[in-house]
Amino acid sequence: MDNISSTKVFTIGQVAKHLGVAKGTVRHWIKTGKLHASVDAHGMHSVTGEDLLTLGMKRGVSMHQPKVTGGLPKRHGGKLLSVSAAASELGVSKE
Repeated sequence: MDNISSTKVFTIGQVAKHLGVAKGTVRHWIKTGKLHASVDAHGMHSVTGEDLLTLGMKRGVSMHQPKVTGGLPKRHGGKLLSVSAAASELGVSKE
């Protein structure tokens, strides 16, 4: 991926592509407050590069290199999660 400028704005689709998740996941993050987005007069959401970078860092996604693709789930950025990380992301106990 190209470098992300903190001053650029991104659509839901672009955010999803950069983070390796579905557009519905990005919409969920916006709805639940995990990701801030502005809405224009036409109802289109936009996310600042700064917010995209912040979320990417929280998820451990490098925004300067292409995602690993292949047999691993895209929703986790193409990488394996530890049991602790998966439990944390799902909001459940690892036991």
